[in-house]
Amino acid sequence: MSGRKSKKANSEGGPAEIFEALAMLEKERGISADFMIDRIKKAIVTACKNSYGNEDCVVNVDQAKGVFEVYLNKTVVEDITDRGREILLEQARKIDPTAAVGDTVGVRLNTRDFGRIAAMTARNIIRQGIRDGERSRMLQEFESKQQELVTAVVDQVDPRTGAATLVIGHAEAVLPKSEQVPGEVLRAGEHVKVYVA
Repeated sequence: MSGRKSKKANSEGGPAEIFEALAMLEKERGISADFMIDRIKKAIVTACKNSYGNEDCVVNVDQAKGVFEVYLNKTVVEDITDRGREILLEQARKIDPTAAVGDTVGVRLNTRDFGRIAAMTARNIIRQGIRDGERSRMLQEFESKQQELVTAVVDQVDPRTGAATLVIGHAEAVLPKSEQVPGEVLRAGEHVKVYVA
């Protein structure tokens, strides 16, 4: 049974693995780690709202230490009417001995406690962040090559439409048949010169 626990602990990605993945994402796809950390923070805020009914949370990220800390801000009260937004005075004093009724206290959250739906929402926001980052990087790459003649590699040609998918640097572009040189037949793997308008 203890072997099973250690296996589970090893299979779950902790903050260190997240930062390694972000570094790899930045290296392989050119998406800034800071951009993705901002998306992760937004995903955590959404998860807090979905799980606790409270979006007043603070996400601290220390890349050097490989740590994500999430604090849910709650108002100190004597009688709780909203568990997502309020905390009892005696519990608040365990966090901050000087807490008084009406104060706001940051309650540290264990992100593993987020529900399945909140985790799925966070995952979708992160995936969207990756897509947005790639799109932004591609746009910047093409903007820097505007009005230039560049070499591209033909990745594939759609046999139905004749449109060619080209790889230019780390980006892909579609060259419709109507914009190809008349009579030219493009084949996968060929190097071609294209003008970036």
